[in-house]
Amino acid sequence: ACTPDLPDQQKEDDARERDASCQEEGGSNYEATGAFKEMASPPDEIGRVSKEPDLSEVRVGEGVSADARSSGFSSLAKSCIPQASFAQAFAMSSIAYMPNVYISLFRGDARLIGLANITMVIVDISINPWIGRLSDTGFFNCCYFSDVHSWGRRAPLMLLSIPVCMLSCVLFWIGPESLQSPVAVAMWYTAARLLMTIGTAMFESAFQSGFTELFPSKAERVSLGLAKFFAALVGGGLGLVGIVPSAVGMKDPGSPNQRQLFALFGLLTGVSWMLAVPYARLQRRSIMKKIVPSSSWSSMADFWRSSPAFRCLAISTHFYGAGFMLLLTALPFVFEAALKYTPEQVETALRTVIFGAGSMVPLSLPLVAYISKRFDPSVISAVGGFLSALTSACHLHATYGIPGQFWPQVVQMSIVCGAGVSVLAVSWTSAQSALFAWVVDEDQVRQAERDGGEEVPARRDGMINAFRSIFSISAGAWAGAFQFLLGTFGYDGDRFSKGEPQPEEVRVLLEILYALVIPVMFIIFAVPMLYFPLRGQRLATLLSDSQKLYDRLTSESGTPAPADPSLAKGQDGQSDDGLSFSV
Repeated sequence: ACTPDLPDQQKEDDARERDASCQEEGGSNYEATGAFKEMASPPDEIGRVSKEPDLSEVRVGEGVSADARSSGFSSLAKSCIPQASFAQAFAMSSIAYMPNVYISLFRGDARLIGLANITMVIVDISINPWIGRLSDTGFFNCCYFSDVHSWGRRAPLMLLSIPVCMLSCVLFWIGPESLQSPVAVAMWYTAARLLMTIGTAMFESAFQSGFTELFPSKAERVSLGLAKFFAALVGGGLGLVGIVPSAVGMKDPGSPNQRQLFALFGLLTGVSWMLAVPYARLQRRSIMKKIVPSSSWSSMADFWRSSPAFRCLAISTHFYGAGFMLLLTALPFVFEAALKYTPEQVETALRTVIFGAGSMVPLSLPLVAYISKRFDPSVISAVGGFLSALTSACHLHATYGIPGQFWPQVVQMSIVCGAGVSVLAVSWTSAQSALFAWVVDEDQVRQAERDGGEEVPARRDGMINAFRSIFSISAGAWAGAFQFLLGTFGYDGDRFSKGEPQPEEVRVLLEILYALVIPVMFIIFAVPMLYFPLRGQRLATLLSDSQKLYDRLTSESGTPAPADPSLAKGQDGQSDDGLSFSV
C-alpha cells in the first residue's frame, strides 16, 4: 500500500478500500487514513498512503519517524518524573498492608475495614472522572494559580494534592493505638483511607495527564516509563521491605516502642510526598494549556463506545490491578493460615519473598527489552499475564509438594512466582505509557475530524486518564471483598498474636484465592492485550496524523517543533507542510 510508484488513482483506491475495511470492523469514526479526506484542504496530506511512514509494525524501543516529537527538556528536568514516582511508590507501598495492621495489631473489625475499602473504591470511582474533567476545564486555576498560561492545567492540581496525601499518611500511622473499640479502630481507618483516596485521585490525575502532555515522543514516554518503573521499584522496595514487615510483625499495640516506630513511619511516608514538588513545577512548562469546554458525563460514554483501543486498555488495567492487589493483600494471611507459619516466620517470609521477587525484576528487564524489539508491546504484556498465572502451580507445590519446609517454600515463591510476576510488571510498565498515549492521540485526531479541522482540539488527557483510573481503582474492591470474607469466616487477629491456628474456613478461602482466583485475573488481563487494535499500519497512520496536529500546535504556541525528515517531505520530494484541514 505504500509503494511510491503506484498511479495516484490506484493509491486513492487502495486507501478507500482500507478505510472501508476498518469501518466494517466497527469502533471509532477515526479508523485509518480516511478520517480527514472530506476536509476543506487537499486530501493528500494526512492519510495519503504515499506519504505515510512505511511502518508495518510499530514496537516499543524502536525509533519511529512518525513520532519524532522530542520535548526538549534536559535530563535533569526529566529526572523529577522518576523522583515523583519514587515518592508515591514509597508512601503507598508503606501503607499497602494497613488493613492487615489494623485487623491483626489494633484489633479492628475486619468486616468494617473490608466494607470501608469497598466503599472507598466507590468513592474513588465517583470522584476520579470529576477531578479529571475539572482539571481539563481549568477549575483548579484559581487564586494564586489563576494564570493558566503561567501554571498550566496540571501543576495546580498536583500542588494541592500533596498536603492531602501527607496528612493521610500521618493519620494512618499515628492515633489508632489509643482506641480500644474495634469499631472505633475501623472508623479511624476509614477516615484516613478517605483522605488518601481524595489525595491520590488528585495526584494521579495530575501526574498521568501531565506526563502525556509534556512528552509527546513515544521514545521519551517509553524511556521515562521505564525510569518511573525503576524509581517506583526502589521506592516500593524500601517501603515493602523496610517498613511493612516491621509493622506487620509488631505485637504490642500502645507500647512506647510501637508508638515511636509508627511515628517515625508516619514522618517518613508523609515527608516523602514533597519529592513530587519539582515535577509539579515542570508541568508549568507544558504547551498543552488550552482549556477544554465543560462536557457532560455522556462524553465519557461516547468515548467508551468510539474507542475499542481504550476498552481493551481499561479492562486489562482493571484485572492487572486486581490480580496484584489480591496477590499482595493475601500474602501474609497465606503464610499464617495456609502454610502455618509463626508470627516471626511470617515477618521473615514476607521480607524474603518481596525482596526475592523484586530482585527478579532487573533480571527480567533484558529479556523484555530484547522481545520488545521484535513484538508489539501489547502482545508482550499478554505473555506476561499468562506467565503470572503460574502462581497457582507455585502455591500448590509449596503447600502440598513440600509441606512444612519453611525455606524451600519461601525460596520457591521468591524465584518461581517472582519471575512470572516480574516479567508482567516490566512489560506492562513499558507498554502502558505508550498504549495510553496512543489512545489519547487517537481521540485528538478523531476530534479534529469531527470539528472540521479549523483548529487543533484540546487534548483530553485528564478525562481519559480519570476514566482509565476508574478501572484501576475499582480493582481495590476485590481486596475489600477478600477482607470482608476473612472476617465472615472467623479470622481473629488475637489468634495470630498468640500463635493459635485460624478456622479451617479461612484456610480454604486462601487456597481457592491463590490456586484459582488470582491466576484467572491474570489470564483475563492478557486476553484484551492480544486483541489491542492500534498496531501495524493503522498505528503508523495515527502517528502520522497526530504528528501534524502537534506541529501545528507548536507553531501556534511559538515553540519550534523538531524536524522530522519523513514528514517534512513527501515521497516525491515536495514540501509537506500542510494538514488535510484548513491551517
